[in-house]
Amino acid sequence: MNLQMQGKRALLPWSRTLLLAGVFLAVLAGCSKQSASPAQAMAGAPVVPVSAAKVVEQAVPTELRVVGTVSASAVVQIKS
Repeated sequence: MNLQMQGKRALLPWSRTLLLAGVFLAVLAGCSKQSASPAQAMAGAPVVPVSAAKVVEQAVPTELRVVGTVSASAVVQIKS
């Protein structure tokens, strides 16, 4: 059993090396020397339709049907 443990310990540095090499290659592949100007980047973006509506303040009905106790986990204030 002692020989088996020594074999596992010998593999550990190799796995670390392979992991570091993989991370290095991924970072290297993500870096690009070519950078497009913002105008060029936006020229290829697809147009997305957007709809807007006026804000109206009104009461919203809330209905809860539960059995048990409830306690708030956080209290927040929303300002416009």
